[in-house]
Amino acid sequence: NEAGNGFSPKEKLSEYRFFSGELKQLQPSENVVPYELNSTLFSNYAEKLRFVYMPAGKQVLYKENGVLDFPEGTYLIKNFYYPLDFRHPEKGRRIIETRLLVHTSKGWQAWPYYWNDEQTEAYYDVAGETTEINYINQNGKKVKAPYYVPNKNECKGCHSYQQQMQPIGPSVAEMNKEMNYGGNPKNQLVYWKEKGLIANLPEINMLPKMPVWNDAQTGSVNQRARAYLDINCAHCHRTGGPAETSGLLLTYNEQ
Repeated sequence: NEAGNGFSPKEKLSEYRFFSGELKQLQPSENVVPYELNSTLFSNYAEKLRFVYMPAGKQVLYKENGVLDFPEGTYLIKNFYYPLDFRHPEKGRRIIETRLLVHTSKGWQAWPYYWNDEQTEAYYDVAGETTEINYINQNGKKVKAPYYVPNKNECKGCHSYQQQMQPIGPSVAEMNKEMNYGGNPKNQLVYWKEKGLIANLPEINMLPKMPVWNDAQTGSVNQRARAYLDINCAHCHRTGGPAETSGLLLTYNEQ
């Protein structure tokens, strides 16, 4: 039992039952909630779909700064994929990997899953993989490039703070945005509050909001540059981070 007290990785992604129907459609089950971030980590042009599972009756605790305090038993589910043609997403996609970050009784654990070529299943893979990706980019250019799926131990190279594994993206500022829930657009923090998923959330107009780094309408150049550095760099290059360079970078909230 890798993580202890009932937490251990399953052989196949489908065994968790996070998704209903055909696995590659990534349609969340009733107890799995999609979420999005304002500014996202650049990952060699890969697109991502994010979901969270929390045990029934559990809530995440509001925290103004930093990653939210998720309860034990939480699974953060991040799927990396490439559209076959970025200009026409309807033509399909290839899912490369799914990374699970699991809050166990011994802290957060990273469990990587690698998808097969048939797109029917993803398998627990601690060793990592190198594959080739092929797609057409937004400019109509055919792209062929290597894609490296990190091994399990490499996850802590980014997801480490004070020598403990932790999530990076889901903070209040990052999640303070509108999301489409089955044709019903709603601020996702308000949605979480209505569903009983978050506790002690203040009024929405009191919450910090991260700009979208590549959308000029969401903030000044200074604010958007800080947002880019915050999600791409500051989680490592900070005091207590895996690439500590104290004083070099400020997080977005340290303006």
